[in-house]
Amino acid sequence: MNKAEKLAALQNWQTAYKNLDAAFDLLKPALGYLGEGALWDASWFTFERYAEVMSDLVGDDSGWLNWYCYENDMGAKGYEAGYGENLRPIEDLDDLLWLIEEGAKNDSVETIV
Repeated sequence: MNKAEKLAALQNWQTAYKNLDAAFDLLKPALGYLGEGALWDASWFTFERYAEVMSDLVGDDSGWLNWYCYENDMGAKGYEAGYGENLRPIEDLDDLLWLIEEGAKNDSVETIV
């Protein structure tokens, strides 16, 4: 995959996350807490498998997709990450792809600030 194809695939993945999260937000008032149970488990299990496939597709061998999604709140927190001294805020999918590609060509340990 070239960079444009990877970014398009990542955009679809991010949209799927936002749509799933929004759907659960809409269901909460009607069904109460939805942080567990069959519907929650089935939906998020499927999204997690999608993330695994996406990681393979874009060459993410370091778990950056999960970090970006859950810890960095899809870039909203803007945490800095990188390799060695080469750090930068990871705020969008372009930044995430940079991080993944840096990891593919870099043997040093990743850094998160």
